[in-house]
Amino acid sequence: MAEYRFLDNAFWEEEDHSKLKCIRMTKLGPGKEKKDELTVHKFQLDGSENPLYNEVIDALTVEGINASTAKRNAEKAKRKIDDTVKRDQDKQAKELEKLYTLKLQAFEIEDIKNCKETTLRSKVRRAKNEVELNASVTMVMAYEMGFFK
Repeated sequence: MAEYRFLDNAFWEEEDHSKLKCIRMTKLGPGKEKKDELTVHKFQLDGSENPLYNEVIDALTVEGINASTAKRNAEKAKRKIDDTVKRDQDKQAKELEKLYTLKLQAFEIEDIKNCKETTLRSKVRRAKNEVELNASVTMVMAYEMGFFK
């Protein structure tokens, strides 16, 4: 019969402890092991107790599985928060990149490029969003067309 052991990172899949997931390492020979990811139910299909479930519980204990389940849930919650923060940062970076590209396009317009009114040009440069940029560009264009003179 093959020798095997269960890794101590098993966790409950059901809160009522009727199903768990674990990893079984089976020894194949000197220095060689096979890794099996198992989903183990407390009861078999015929309603009898599952001996493998009891074996996992004996090897890892309910307290040990509870601890690794709590640790896994905490790591998942942290990863979810980290993913949300990263997604928000990526979104903000894309918005800033778009704004920068729009500013470059605005300064390719001859009236804006050649405008001598530095206050208006700096408003274009310092715009914090697309709406503010469009308003500033409109003001520079209107100034260059003589609407403010």
